[in-house]
Amino acid sequence: MPQEKYILVVDDEPNIREFVKRSLEKHGFKVKLANNGWDALAEFEHTNFVLVILDIMMPQMNGLEVCRRIRQTSIVSIIVLTALGEESDKIAALNQGADDYLTKPFSIGELLARVQTVLRRTSWVDTPRSVGTQRFGNIEIDFEPPRQSLVFCKSWHCTPERYLHTRHCCGACGAQNTVVMLNICESILGDCDVK
Repeated sequence: MPQEKYILVVDDEPNIREFVKRSLEKHGFKVKLANNGWDALAEFEHTNFVLVILDIMMPQMNGLEVCRRIRQTSIVSIIVLTALGEESDKIAALNQGADDYLTKPFSIGELLARVQTVLRRTSWVDTPRSVGTQRFGNIEIDFEPPRQSLVFCKSWHCTPERYLHTRHCCGACGAQNTVVMLNICESILGDCDVK
């Protein structure tokens, strides 16, 4: 059974914390809260978070220090949500490891869009890439058996050796140049069963 994944919202302002929590939960996210940096780090150690939404100006430990400490052990996505809007503040947060930065006051629509964007990026990393069929210009190769390929709408079945050669060549040149790819395919078609 997969472990549940949460978003950690860290802000010393109870109204902001609760507003963000309700809004995220309304859109199907599971949320945990912390009202200062120390509590955030303690919560972070015990829960599988996919995202941290973090205020900078907090008592006891500011958000930049929390971000720095999280980055020592994790690549979890971090969105800074703060009243500090100067360029130097944004640069400081990004340099400490934040993935995005949103200034208060903010719209919940923009926050949700940023949340979905960083989660989409992390899902690319977490999800193993299915090899399946890939397209290189006018060439389409099915990397799973029976290793069928389409070149200019012609299909052929290759020997394993020729198949690996085609795969290597397509990856090497990115199939940006159709003439080069046509030459590669013509050299391969000699040992393939064209249909």
